[in-house]
Amino acid sequence: MVCGRDPLPLQTVPSDLMFVLQIGSTTIDNPSCSVNLTSPHTKNKAILLQYTVNNGIDWHLIESHDPVDYQRAQRLSYSLPTRAKGRAVRFRWWQPQHDGPENDQWAIDNIQLVMLRSHMLNRYHQ
Repeated sequence: MVCGRDPLPLQTVPSDLMFVLQIGSTTIDNPSCSVNLTSPHTKNKAILLQYTVNNGIDWHLIESHDPVDYQRAQRLSYSLPTRAKGRAVRFRWWQPQHDGPENDQWAIDNIQLVMLRSHMLNRYHQ
């Protein structure tokens, strides 16, 4: 308490999204994990990172991940757009096109949503 007043409550807001992504594999030990990089449709097999603020009615792109660039696991970090820093935001990783079951394998791991603390403004400070 400061001078008889309670301190301002704290709120956390999302700032960054971090994760590990691998699309396919460069090892020959597991051929089912490979992605056909010679296909003319390779760019269309991208993994999209998207967010929604209206329960999935509209999805907004944060980044597109081309299979050619992610044959080995990579740690990625993205600053969230302003609209994705509110409440009730959802994220998804989506591959709209692929070669069917047992093809175009990909994985995400170690997902972290970095939160920042900020003082909530009361109605007199807005």
